[in-house]
Amino acid sequence: MDRLDDYLVELIVQRSGLKDVLNCSGTCKRFNTIITCSTVIQLFLHRQLFGRSYPSTPHDLICSSGERKAGLSLAQKLATLSKVEHNIIRYKPHLRSYKIPHGQVICAIGDGYIVTVFKPNLDVDPGPDQLYSLATIWTPYEGELRAKVVKVDFKPCSDPGAKVVDVEDNVIICMQEFQLERGSLYRTRVIRLFNDGDIARPWPSDEPISSEAFESMLTPRIRIGRAGLLVMSSDREIRWTKWTDGREAKWGTIESPPYLKSPYSVRVYGHDIVGILGQCEAQSLTQSIETNSDPWPVCRDYLLIYKLNHPTRDSLVRPTLILRMPWTRNEYSFMMGESLIHGPPGTLAKPAVLANSNNGHSAVMQVDVVLEEEDVHPQLQDYRPWGTIDIPLKIIFAMMDNLDKPISTGRHKGRTRQIRSTRQFHPTTPTTDSEISQMLSAEEEFKCECCIRLNEPVELLNGVRVFSPDEWMDKAYSSYTRSLPDLPENPCIFGTRFIEDYRHCHEHKTTDGHVLTEIKMRNYLCESEYDTQKPIALGGMGKTLRLPKVGKDTGRLRSSGLRVYKPKSDTMDRFAVHTFSLGRFKNIPARGLIEHVFFDGEKFVFEHSGGWVTMLDFA
Repeated sequence: MDRLDDYLVELIVQRSGLKDVLNCSGTCKRFNTIITCSTVIQLFLHRQLFGRSYPSTPHDLICSSGERKAGLSLAQKLATLSKVEHNIIRYKPHLRSYKIPHGQVICAIGDGYIVTVFKPNLDVDPGPDQLYSLATIWTPYEGELRAKVVKVDFKPCSDPGAKVVDVEDNVIICMQEFQLERGSLYRTRVIRLFNDGDIARPWPSDEPISSEAFESMLTPRIRIGRAGLLVMSSDREIRWTKWTDGREAKWGTIESPPYLKSPYSVRVYGHDIVGILGQCEAQSLTQSIETNSDPWPVCRDYLLIYKLNHPTRDSLVRPTLILRMPWTRNEYSFMMGESLIHGPPGTLAKPAVLANSNNGHSAVMQVDVVLEEEDVHPQLQDYRPWGTIDIPLKIIFAMMDNLDKPISTGRHKGRTRQIRSTRQFHPTTPTTDSEISQMLSAEEEFKCECCIRLNEPVELLNGVRVFSPDEWMDKAYSSYTRSLPDLPENPCIFGTRFIEDYRHCHEHKTTDGHVLTEIKMRNYLCESEYDTQKPIALGGMGKTLRLPKVGKDTGRLRSSGLRVYKPKSDTMDRFAVHTFSLGRFKNIPARGLIEHVFFDGEKFVFEHSGGWVTMLDFA
């Protein structure tokens, strides 16, 4: 290695993962200097430190920069990332408010841009130039929004889920429909988001992917991940490919579980993980579950996790891991179960769905389920009682690595183990270890004999072992909240952070003046050396690394009630390790009911029912 030039050593390190980079930095002074003085490696390390789990190597970070117009240099991205993290942990955003045209909704945000499309199921006619509007790019400039329309020479499908936009990858993937005598024929189109001319240019992968036709009665739904991962699900099949492969793109097939009822939710995480969540048919349990006991009389939710590690894409991808969701009242956490009514299993919660994975940027699998409640306040009719279960991907990876190891549990000895968690969405959130201890001790009073299930047998779905809740829920985090009916469609998770807002029920429809708004954030990147208030570079930046100077930053909001809480070591084994923070803002303009919420790691955006957009910009 002494004979290698420093430049060659840096190229080798750039193709290494996080652990290998950290090991190299501690090998010798020379390697440490190379790593600390490399802009791309430092940007990679800081993204990992701040919860941006993708990409997996510094080299992938360079390749993922794409061909987007007006892109920033790596040094500028590193300086911006440090500033954003500084402002996020201190809740110091810039406040912006804009108005978007009627009939359009936000579909993506990123790098200072807001991308809108026409509302789903809205039939749009071509313009005078016989071109169709695919999307509109809005750029904030001096308190206003400048529009750039992305036009195409074909009619895109307007059904929900038939279009996806990613600003970072500079891509729009949509469906083009052709009517047949029976049903329709759909083709995927891969179009550039940023264009210089009047007509949007297709990516090289547009032609080969469009040659793959989906003959279906329902419009296929599009899901994309990182590194060009594209997943297409229809009522007949689930297929995947890499749209970045260009003309060499080939389609692979993901096993569509025959024992799950349709529809089921499909989400993509990172560059190789697909999650499918659905209910198992009651009549199919006798055939699918290999057990000596009687089949369950009702449907139950199952989360199937697939790892796409087949480069040739010739073989059928089967689930690697299956998790069963909570079923009875006592399988839910205390803070979720206290709001449930008593009754037979299957009547307490509606089918669960997977939350929006933010085009693969999410490092947390969030399961959302609507709970049944007895009494509902009249002012809360616009909201639904949601139970959320957050499963960090690092837990999923750990379970995949230990599939062959026997797991010892006490679930055959009596009651199933309860979920240990706290409610983080309520104003009275326990934020001290003493409050958590009091809450945990109350679980004994919460347990009831009418909802207990005894002696659960081991399940096998099509030969794959099923993990019951008592085997994985203590590594997840569950909570209760009230939100709008489309909560799972809001991309509120970016990396290891989940963020949401809270407003008093009396003020959620207010349109005049200002309203007190709480911004709440959970971060599941909480290693022992990570301090949320003092983000320190991994290895430190070298003296030769010069970053662009950041000008004087004024006019930011300041939180009136900043709170940060990290559980102590004696309570970490009861739920997923995380930090919780909360900031209150008194001067957020009241623009009416919030319909959608977006978070891209730098901005928190509210989309109101009246067409207003409120942006909290931490960049």
